[in-house]
Amino acid sequence: MNRLTAIGLVAAGALCISFAAPLVKAIELGPSAIGAYRTGIAAFILLIASLIHPPSRPQLKPGWQKPIAWAALSGVAFGLDLFIWHRSIILTGAGLATLLANTQVFWVAICSALFLSERLTLRFGICAAGAIVGVGLLTVPGLIGATLSAQGTVFGLIAAV
Repeated sequence: MNRLTAIGLVAAGALCISFAAPLVKAIELGPSAIGAYRTGIAAFILLIASLIHPPSRPQLKPGWQKPIAWAALSGVAFGLDLFIWHRSIILTGAGLATLLANTQVFWVAICSALFLSERLTLRFGICAAGAIVGVGLLTVPGLIGATLSAQGTVFGLIAAV
């Protein structure tokens, strides 16, 4: 695959995923049903792709159960994440729910420092503090004035974790 094709595919993927939150807000289904449909449709498309593309077909070799179990656990975790994020979208709106869920970069960095002995740089600390202050400035006034759902805000942060 050449560089231009790869960039085009990444751009197409980014365009598709950018419509996720507004569509969740616009659809007249509950957040759980939306998450089930999204994961079901994606699983169906991946099944078709694996049947069409022979190198991607699974090869069952000894010990195949463990990777399948990890993949299933990942699917369950992703389904729970969508369930929580969609609830946040319904309660707080697409923009804020997406912003809160995207604080995941900070949680990943903190977990990597705690569990994988990664060093966090001063630059990261300064940038993270600025971003967290920004998120706080966007959410705290709405929470104090009761114009934002506290439950939706918490769901957005849980989705990030």
